Amino acid sequence: MVPAFSREFIQPGTPPDGLASLRAKAAPLYCAMIAPRREYAQDVLLRAFAEVRVKLPDAGLALYGPGSDSVSGAGVHAFGELHRPQALAVMAACDVFVRPTLADGDSVSVREALALGRRVVATSVGHRPAEVRLVPPGDAAALAEALVASSTETGTQRSSAAPDGVQRILSLYGVTACAASAAS
Repeated sequence: MVPAFSREFIQPGTPPDGLASLRAKAAPLYCAMIAPRREYAQDVLLRAFAEVRVKLPDAGLALYGPGSDSVSGAGVHAFGELHRPQALAVMAACDVFVRPTLADGDSVSVREALALGRRVVATSVGHRPAEVRLVPPGDAAALAEALVASSTETGTQRSSAAPDGVQRILSLYGVTACAASAAS
């Protein structure tokens, strides 16, 4: 049995076809897991990304998840539904992970992105760690602004993995941290 958020649990697998070429040409590269349900706010994400491309024409958006293979747009690469190790490979290759949901609980993908050393932009729904850049749910303009800002931040480097990623996740989501968050 492998405990959640052990180093073995956060191991990217073999990247899906096309990821290396997308990473080579996209600057910055955003990624998101989407599904064809309203709460995943796919329409908001795509509107926001279109605004991002006006300011950052080389930006790319890697999408994965059920139904994502039917999504298209300038700079958008849809990988479809992936096995978890491949999804982690997409996440590990990106500069910024995006979670644009309209409703959410404690998102495992946000934790995974942080453990992999990625910047994260997410809506202000559910439990979010302090270093996640928050935007109001359903606000494409605010999401676009946060995506551009997060991709140009100094002081945060994209790395192959955060060396203390697992410890960081435990500090963010451990019993003490969650109790403090619930009390505030």
